[in-house]
Amino acid sequence: MKAVKKLTGLKRVLALAAVLALTGTGWAKKPPAGPSVSGDLNAERTVATVTVTMPACNPLLVTPSLSVYIFQPSGRLLNIGTANPAVTCTPADQEVIVDVNAIPGLAFKPGPATLLIRFVTVDIATSVQTVSESGSRIDLRP
Repeated sequence: MKAVKKLTGLKRVLALAAVLALTGTGWAKKPPAGPSVSGDLNAERTVATVTVTMPACNPLLVTPSLSVYIFQPSGRLLNIGTANPAVTCTPADQEVIVDVNAIPGLAFKPGPATLLIRFVTVDIATSVQTVSESGSRIDLRP
């Protein structure tokens, strides 16, 4: 009788293992192997300097605005750096050097973070907003 109970318990364990194996494991997806953006930190690590590409636009038709955010987990806190540089439209894509400031009282850590670029244009004639967002991995280095 004890052998039957042990065999029943073993069957249940094997069934559970089979179900868990079929559902798959919770492995995180690896990021793409492509290049990431570089960010240079100042000595206090409160400012990250990054170069972002702003798309072309017509200065006679739209008013542009550019926002750059850096998200970096730090324990239970999500450190956020923001920048809203003054930009002007040009007929070709342009690279803009932006200083992203950390939240006052916090500092960036050297290493990986997430960069979000938000480009908004407002049509001068109709006041219609067009929002374009892109993201990238960023490597912050001192």
